[in-house]
Amino acid sequence: MSPQASRQQMVTKSSYVSDVEAQTKLKSHHRRDQKLCTTERLPALFTWALLLSTSFTYWLCILPEIINLLPSFLPILILHCILFVLVCANFVLATFMDPGVYQQSMKKEDTNISFYVRPLKRKGVVDTDDDDDDPYEPPPRTVHIKEGLIHMKYCRTCKFFRPPRCSHCSTCERCIDVVNMGYLSVVGSHVVNGVAQLHSNLLKSTIFKDFYELNPEKFQNKTNGITPRRWLLSCNPNLSELITSKIGDDWITDLSKLAKLRDHIDDEQFIRDLQRVKLENKKRLIKVLEKDFKITVNPDTMFDVQVKRIHEYKRQLLNCLHVITLYNRIKDNPKIDIVPRTVIFGGKAAPGYQTAKLIIKLICNVARTVSNDPAVGDRLKVIFLENYRVSLAEKIIPAVDLSEQISLAGLEASGTGNMKMMLNGALTIGTYDGANVEIDEEVGRDNIFIFGMTVEDVDALREKGYNSKEYYEREPELKRALDQIRDGFFSPEDPNLFADIIKGLLESNDRYMLLADYAEYVKAQEHVEQLYKNRIEWTKKCLLNIAAAGKFSSDRAIREYAKDIWNVKPSMKKLPEPHHGRPGIKHEIEKIEMIQSHRQREDY
Repeated sequence: MSPQASRQQMVTKSSYVSDVEAQTKLKSHHRRDQKLCTTERLPALFTWALLLSTSFTYWLCILPEIINLLPSFLPILILHCILFVLVCANFVLATFMDPGVYQQSMKKEDTNISFYVRPLKRKGVVDTDDDDDDPYEPPPRTVHIKEGLIHMKYCRTCKFFRPPRCSHCSTCERCIDVVNMGYLSVVGSHVVNGVAQLHSNLLKSTIFKDFYELNPEKFQNKTNGITPRRWLLSCNPNLSELITSKIGDDWITDLSKLAKLRDHIDDEQFIRDLQRVKLENKKRLIKVLEKDFKITVNPDTMFDVQVKRIHEYKRQLLNCLHVITLYNRIKDNPKIDIVPRTVIFGGKAAPGYQTAKLIIKLICNVARTVSNDPAVGDRLKVIFLENYRVSLAEKIIPAVDLSEQISLAGLEASGTGNMKMMLNGALTIGTYDGANVEIDEEVGRDNIFIFGMTVEDVDALREKGYNSKEYYEREPELKRALDQIRDGFFSPEDPNLFADIIKGLLESNDRYMLLADYAEYVKAQEHVEQLYKNRIEWTKKCLLNIAAAGKFSSDRAIREYAKDIWNVKPSMKKLPEPHHGRPGIKHEIEKIEMIQSHRQREDY
């Protein structure tokens, strides 16, 4: 090997080792640093102090001479001050925070980087027997954004591909470690919108804060909506007929017309008719439960329903803890005055989401324990409906009395189940989160059961230091319920079956703060019971919820998207009929449901 090649190899290995050492210091950097960077703050602050002190001393020394020569020296003085301020400002930006929006690299830079990381052994420089330390260039990668092609650069320091605009923070040695699809979507879109007012505000104040500050007019809000044709006219024909008999059928295409129902709040016959319709819908659901799930339910009980995707942040576990609390109260005092309640869960977990599946198992075990206890009877029934789907939702939602929307504040983007149940005459118990915020605004706080922490409360508690064990020790009923789960009361065949759930709540500090909201949730449920005992007052509040549902129509949402985002005008053309000889959508749906029914058979 020639001396020149040997020196080149030494330089290459040295730089490669330095890059590996630097790589261990890297952390993901997704927005501006709000704090100084670990140990790097000391030399940075020292440099800043040195710059200011020397400049101040220099000007102090020459100040007498400047005063004498001020007229002729003034332009130079002004220029120097401007340059000094610019230097200081750029130093602060480069040292203490991310450089911000990076400029696109030049073709020359891409070429140089590509040449630098190409395997040197192909040029005959590096010994082919020593491959471990060879820098290499992986196969090129590109990203398509809005039909444009972006060539990714391979960063030797970070050992990954990055967009051309990315660079390292000089103080922290940080770099954007992955292509953040959320950020790319903001850059590649002409409008960014949230799906509820709270969601949109959080996007602007947290996740996309920097983008919002750069381009605030790009951000909008479009609250989600539901179609009244499916979620009232089709799935609840009895209620639809009753509404039409009072205010006409204009509401079918203009849901805001439901506001006219407020004029009938004191119509006693109309209130009784609403109660009759709700009872009929419950009986219709009971037939489905008896046929498909072999479950018998009393239609005179309160139908307390939480049907949605199973996820820890949606807090089905909090609902389950309340069920256990009710069960314990009945067992401790069989004569307790309690509103008979049927608690219905439904939803699916992601295939690899083991914790969600364990929560489903816990709910099923609690349901088995409660249902098989003769001391409980019809006063408390717990059901988990498997294979929750739209066709089943169309049977459940018209029968709901109480809609459970209890996610941790700040984590639910919007939600549409709350809108569907509201439209069908259910009252909502929920946190101040997602579309619950706007439902609260539409119906008024007296007609919804809001409990628990707000987004600001959650942030403040985390900043203060959340300790779930404090709530565990403070609330006796909560402690008892968790101890029963931990000790195998609901899983006698495997006492440690739910150990991971308890570990997540107590040892891993309860990420979704169930224990912090437990006491207020139980208290809100007690208010629900008190109101439900006065069925006339309960039904009046249900009527007010129906009347206030006009905002949550998908017609309104689509109209806003078309006007403010898509820039398209509505068309009055009708969809074409299915082609002759080709089955319609109804036939396709029936075929799918037949396949699903076949799969549920025991011999499948």
